[in-house]
Amino acid sequence: MFDRIGTVSHIVTTAVRVDGAYAPVAAVTPDDVERAFGPKVLGPLLLARYAPPGLESMTITGGFNARRPAPGGSVIAAANGAIEALVRALAIELAPVRVNCLSPGWVDTDIWDSLAGDARGERLDAMGARLPVGRVASASDLAPAYLTLMRNPHITGTTLFADGGQRLV
Repeated sequence: MFDRIGTVSHIVTTAVRVDGAYAPVAAVTPDDVERAFGPKVLGPLLLARYAPPGLESMTITGGFNARRPAPGGSVIAAANGAIEALVRALAIELAPVRVNCLSPGWVDTDIWDSLAGDARGERLDAMGARLPVGRVASASDLAPAYLTLMRNPHITGTTLFADGGQRLV
């Protein structure tokens, strides 16, 4: 893929797969873990491995639940925690390429169709009402945070939270 594209300055990955990632630990299967960790952890690791020369930064999307897990969320919390550890390791190994994690809270995207179905709007509104910022994020709310991590030449190996205060409530 990189051979076809040519020069790449920045990589941002937002890959996630949630089927099986939210279940009580007594119901979790090895397949559930593999499905969650594949795109979330292995995907960015392979992107780092095959990244072309000249890469300036790589930003991997994590999630607030690495720091504030909920019952039934052990698989996705573990995957997001692994992302934070991977980012720190890659920042050292790939230097001077800057590697960071953006950790959002709930974001109003199509993934909520599979997570909440017909209750999507109700669940997002309820969480938004709990957040200090008063609403869940949209994808456009996250864009400035991604740009900060891509543009700032002195940020590497860190996690930036753009969660509307979700870690706090």
